[in-house]
Amino acid sequence: MIYYYRVAHTQAVAEAMGHLHYLLAGFNSALLLTGSLCMTLVVEAARRQVYGRVKWMLGGAALFGLAFWR
Repeated sequence: MIYYYRVAHTQAVAEAMGHLHYLLAGFNSALLLTGSLCMTLVVEAARRQVYGRVKWMLGGAALFGLAFWR
């Protein structure tokens, strides 16, 4: 789907990419990946029945998720 837009609307995509803030996009990506890591660690801790770690990692994932709330 993304490839279609790049081919069909070449000029619009180029203009939109010119407005990207790469530092902010990188920071948002880091937040998203770190929140995903926390959720993966929640699942692993739950499988091992380490419920104290489940609470901490779930809280961390929630905090990273709140960073995207506006």
